This record gives sequence, structure tokens and C-alpha cells, in this order.
Amino acid sequence: MRNLKREDGENPSRPATVTGTKPAKCHWEPEGAGSRMIQKSGDLPLIPEQSVCEGKWDRIFIFIGGGLMKVHEFLGKSFLKEYGVKVPTSYLIKEEKDIEIKFLPAVLKSQVLVGGRMKAGGVLFANTRKEFIVNIRELLFKEIKGEKPYGVLVEEMIPFEKEHYISLILDREEKDIIILYSQNGGVNIEENKNSIVKTNFENYENILPENIKKIIPNLRKLFREKDLTLLEINPLVEG
Repeated sequence: MRNLKREDGENPSRPATVTGTKPAKCHWEPEGAGSRMIQKSGDLPLIPEQSVCEGKWDRIFIFIGGGLMKVHEFLGKSFLKEYGVKVPTSYLIKEEKDIEIKFLPAVLKSQVLVGGRMKAGGVLFANTRKEFIVNIRELLFKEIKGEKPYGVLVEEMIPFEKEHYISLILDREEKDIIILYSQNGGVNIEENKNSIVKTNFENYENILPENIKKIIPNLRKLFREKDLTLLEINPLVEG
């Protein structure tokens, strides 16, 4: 997920300071890997007391009403799972006393609301018990771009063949929900933004790959029922 400015207008298993609520007219420049949701209305807690969520995506942001609300990855992933989007197993560790190894290998992901988390050292990997303990302690106390982590999301390491990028955006000028897609997702999506194609719910079946088309109904239902203005997944991995 990346930063949104008020102007009205990491690998397998990956949040950003958001300062606005309205994207420009279908002019979207993704920043790094992650996932994001921006919500128009609702009453979700800012930092919910949940110890376990599962997910595959990186960053989720939710805007409620006219104000802004930042929501960490672990909560956003619970939305994806709720709406039938397959996500890997994960659990949240908030404090050093909570450290528990449930599986290996694992991806350890700092729960901060800043962009470029992986490149800033906020995502580490653990193949052994020693790596797990050392790396998770590092992330629990490590500030990422000046922000202290809410916790660390421990996620199963999923092998994958390809990373895709997809986002749903409410375009207020066109009064439509726009779908942006690229077959070149991942941490370097900014460098591949020329590969992003634009479509909508009426025409996506003629444009998107077959395996991506399958999850569009799930994302559309999530987008509408949660009253979102943006839903972004990067990477959407193909195993």
C-alpha cells in the first residue's frame, strides 16, 4: 500500500501513512508491495484486540467517514479471508512475552503503517528456531521510518510462481468502480506501472487472466459491503 495525499483528485507472504481520502481520477501510482483498503463509512476499531488473523497481502488502510483511519495488515487480511480470498496461515505477536513458534519456515512482518516496509527492513524471514527468535525480537523493538510497530505478523512462507497487482478504486468523476491490474506485481510495481491496465466490472472478463477473474466477484462483494473507496492487493501471488 502506499501513501494517499489529500488532493481530491515483499515477497510472498507484505502499510503506509495515509493523509487523504480521495484518489485522483484513475491516476494511481502503486508504492511497493502490499494491500490497502479505504472505507467511506463504518465503525471499525482503530486497533482491534485480535491475536490471530490470516492473510497473504501486505497493507490495508481504511478511511471512515470524513476522517482517516489506519488499519494494520492483520485486520485487513481477516476481511479478505471473510470474503473467500485464500490467505496463508498467520498469527500476531504483540510483545516479547508472547513469542511462540507455531510453524517454520515463516515470514515475520512488522505491523507498521508506513510504505516501503520491506525495503526498510520491516520484513524478515526465519527458517530455524534461532532465526525466528532473533528476528522477531529485532522487529518488535525496531522503528520503521520512525514508527514503532504494533506487533509482528508471523506468516507461513508460501512458494509462488508469479506476483500480480490488482486494485479496485472508486472513481467519483466516472461514478464507477475501476479495476487496475498488472501481471508484474511485487515490491517493484512502481517501476512497472506502464504495465497496468484499466477496466471495470462490465468489461474485466475480456481483459483479465482467467485465474484473476475468479476472485473479482469476491473483491467486488467486499468492496461494496465494506463501503470502500480503495482495495489494493500487491502482490497477489500465483502458486
